[in-house]
Amino acid sequence: MCEDKLARFFESMEGINQGFVRHIHQEIGQKHLGVTVNQVVVMKKISDRQQMTVSEVAEDLGISLSAITALVDRLCKSDFLTRRRDVNDRRLVWLELTAAGQEVVDICVACRNEVLGKYLSKLEEEDLDKLIDINEKILKLFKDEEQGR
Repeated sequence: MCEDKLARFFESMEGINQGFVRHIHQEIGQKHLGVTVNQVVVMKKISDRQQMTVSEVAEDLGISLSAITALVDRLCKSDFLTRRRDVNDRRLVWLELTAAGQEVVDICVACRNEVLGKYLSKLEEEDLDKLIDINEKILKLFKDEEQGR
């Protein structure tokens, strides 16, 4: 593949990502939720799986264990997360969202959907379907590679 197309592709993906993140961050900031984008990402990840260990969160997000631990400590102090020891293996500590944490995630997801909807609704339905299909193909390539296929 030619270098020109690779550069154009990367620059467009980077620009889209930065644009969406910036607009979503602005929308969330207007809600005065008292959380950072990184904290929201961690809470969303835990919300999706109901419970996770600190190690699982760090691995899923590709972030160091010490960085996640510090972030989790702040979320626990803010009463957005709780730590719970596993009943069968006391060494295992589960992270779970509190009701307040889930409320923040729900608000942030609504903000995300509002921003995405604002821009993606301007695309033709066929173009949006193509965009989704292409993104899903690329994600499958990543997943297949990670699983050694």
